[in-house]
Amino acid sequence: RRSSDLFALKRKYNIVIFIKTKNFRKATMKALIYSSVIIMILFQSYSISYSQSGWIIQQSNTTRNLNDLFFINTMTGWCTGDSNTILKTTNGGANWFFQMSSGYNKLSSVFFADENTGWCCGGITNPLKAGVIYKTTNSGSYWFMIYGLGGSSVNKLFFIDSNTGFRTDDSSPMYGSSGSISKTTNGGMNWFGLLGGGYEFTAVKFKDQNTGWAAGY
Repeated sequence: RRSSDLFALKRKYNIVIFIKTKNFRKATMKALIYSSVIIMILFQSYSISYSQSGWIIQQSNTTRNLNDLFFINTMTGWCTGDSNTILKTTNGGANWFFQMSSGYNKLSSVFFADENTGWCCGGITNPLKAGVIYKTTNSGSYWFMIYGLGGSSVNKLFFIDSNTGFRTDDSSPMYGSSGSISKTTNGGMNWFGLLGGGYEFTAVKFKDQNTGWAAGY
């Protein structure tokens, strides 16, 4: 065979493999075609999967960690995060603007009873625990603190209406144990304990005044 008919490919350990130029070109073209088809299929599959999922990335206008959000309708919602971050959107999440942005609390939960009345909660967990609850009565234009207590961080809020609500704490000075569930009947101004039992409660939901669930670990 003529050397012009052969293609030499040098590999590791100085192994030389000879392949016919004509066949190598055919194999290379086939490999490129197959690779293109595979890449196209993978890309189309990814696009179809992404579109079918229905999730769209929206810009939050902050680099801080975000922990919870609540929408009162399809357009108006709030989001809470670290460093006392409270964001609001009025166009379904396309744009977010700050309502509060200074402080050290990790705001872990936000809930609104209507377009005007809402609450958010959280606290400081390091080095010492301290819980906090903020409330608004004008759709978040102004937030004021209605609860602050050392020894526990408030994890979650849920309200039946503008007066009756429930909260979970990760520790309870009231019970002297880790974890508790408390209730308010005057919009969060006062709270009384319902349960404390050594669990870290991270979620609470009620379907009416009497029936509800709490979850944790």
